[in-house]
Amino acid sequence: MNKIFNGLMVFLVIAFLNGCSIGKDSDKISSTYQGMTAEQLFQSGEVSLAKRDYSTAAKQFEALEAQYPFGKYAEQAQLDIIYAYLKSDQQASAVAAADRFIHLYPRSKFVDYAY
Repeated sequence: MNKIFNGLMVFLVIAFLNGCSIGKDSDKISSTYQGMTAEQLFQSGEVSLAKRDYSTAAKQFEALEAQYPFGKYAEQAQLDIIYAYLKSDQQASAVAAADRFIHLYPRSKFVDYAY
């Protein structure tokens, strides 16, 4: 019963955060990165991380995940989103992103990072 409750809570947090992102900001992010390939989005996100521009990196990885959710960079982008949120002191967003990663990739060799 506790697992069901925890799963429901994770789902509700993710749904809430997704609901918060709907609107002008998500449209702006989508249009900003529209037409970029998954590799281009991933590389630009990695460059932003290297420059310590964590908010831009998070947006780039989120755009990658939104446009190419099952692509070859999706799993690493999810991990990088967690990292970018942590480095930009957005703990609640980092926890939600980590919970999402755990839910999407429970057998990943990197799942311990999300925990």
